[in-house]
Amino acid sequence: MLTEYFMLNRKDPEARSLMYADIPTAYTFHVRPKHWSKRKQGNVIGRIIFIPPGTTDVYFLRMLLTKVPGPTSFEDLMTVNGKLCKDYKEACMLRGFLIDDGEPEATMIKVRQWGMPALLRSLFVMILVHSEVADPGKLFETNWKLFADDFSYQAGRGLNLQHFQAPDEYLKNQVIKHIETLLHSHFRSLADFGLPQPTDYAHSLVSNRLICEQLNYDVCMQKRLADEIFSALNRGQQDAYHSIMTSVEQGLEKFFFLYGHGGTGKTYLYNTIIAKLAKPTTDCLGRCILRHCSHFTT
Repeated sequence: MLTEYFMLNRKDPEARSLMYADIPTAYTFHVRPKHWSKRKQGNVIGRIIFIPPGTTDVYFLRMLLTKVPGPTSFEDLMTVNGKLCKDYKEACMLRGFLIDDGEPEATMIKVRQWGMPALLRSLFVMILVHSEVADPGKLFETNWKLFADDFSYQAGRGLNLQHFQAPDEYLKNQVIKHIETLLHSHFRSLADFGLPQPTDYAHSLVSNRLICEQLNYDVCMQKRLADEIFSALNRGQQDAYHSIMTSVEQGLEKFFFLYGHGGTGKTYLYNTIIAKLAKPTTDCLGRCILRHCSHFTT
């Protein structure tokens, strides 16, 4: 019936002014052979069966058929301003049929004032499955940190570390895994909505307790500590400090060997550099190595 509708639009200019659902008001469909002809009598109301929003391409095809008059082919429906879109959803977006994600975002903002992370994850999945979301990836990137608070607590509890803050990469990966599980219960997948895929690497970020313990520090406190203890460095310590920090900041990747008798302030200098390098990312793993080296240097 739909393909015959396209053929009718190619042949009859009058039909091109009608939406697909309005065609039965002016035309009659014949089964053998399949074709549309001018209606001679009777009044009818055309309708298109309901398609739930979560049915991806079929849903957006239905939207186009209810809003675009006179298409002559599927390709014609997917062409907007001379551009052939990759799918029906993109065609709907370019035609302005999809509003922005203001309403889903407003819903997330309202619920996050009292909802726990598990509830927010479930709400996000329900919005994806049962609502029109123009850009699921953007909605995810805006809100994923709200979904992850319990994962950081669970990781710290498993490592027996109080006030542990897991790396963002690990938290995001855990959120993705749980959202994937929730989507599977609706027979959907991350790929259906263009969401990122989980990785196995992220789990290793919290699998080593010693590394996590060394990375679990207060950045602001370390910054204040660095400013306080730097002022007490002597001339020799300052020279070494500036040489090392210049190499770090400029990415020179130099190797330094700090030598001195016991009590000359090597560990104090190490701690100054460690505090200065503090930042909330895992790329300061060298802090751990430097700290452990300081324990064995005499």
